[in-house]
Amino acid sequence: MLSQEEESIQTFVKLGLTYLQAKIYLTLLKLGNSGASAKKIAQASEVARQDIYRIMPDLEKWGLV
Repeated sequence: MLSQEEESIQTFVKLGLTYLQAKIYLTLLKLGNSGASAKKIAQASEVARQDIYRIMPDLEKWGLV
């Protein structure tokens, strides 16, 4: 049985995001409008910081963040 977070990630993957994009996006939703740094996002999402820097421009381009 999948956790709520994994189910949400799978939903975003079905909509066209990659697994990491979905995981980062959901983490940003949880962190809220706090101006989180890449380091904080990486820690909260358990995604490598270099992946945060690589993925964020795409999320910004699509208007998700």
